[in-house]
Amino acid sequence: MFRLKLCLEDHQIYIYIVFIFIGIFCGLFFEHTQQIFEPSISVLIAILMFGMFAQVPFLSLRNKLLNFRYIFALVLSNFLLIPVLVFLLVTVFNITSTPLLIGIYLVLLTPCIDYVIVFTKLGHGNAEYMLISTPILFVLQVILLPIYFLYF
Repeated sequence: MFRLKLCLEDHQIYIYIVFIFIGIFCGLFFEHTQQIFEPSISVLIAILMFGMFAQVPFLSLRNKLLNFRYIFALVLSNFLLIPVLVFLLVTVFNITSTPLLIGIYLVLLTPCIDYVIVFTKLGHGNAEYMLISTPILFVLQVILLPIYFLYF
């Protein structure tokens, strides 16, 4: 069982790629694929996320939460340095279209944070720190995005 888990974990990215191509093939060549699989998308994503979260030792997270240097670097980079960079990019490229600006701000100032955990685990990064980061990033994004919109 342990060998199977290691084998699946080592080849997880290839399994994802195969299933992505299967999905593309089914979507292009079978008309009713959407009606068949659409109700189960949330369940399939939940299974994918559970597989990743099951590997995180939740009991050791409390010790990592107390790593103030990491939390400080996380907040500084995501909510001070990145917004300054986004503001400079928008100013330098003189983007004035309101719908385009809203899209740019949403994508660059509030990136998706839940999939980062999965990608960090796949890249053999520290998924525990990313798991700790998720609620911090989410709450601060909700609070600061309206302020960024007003200021920018």
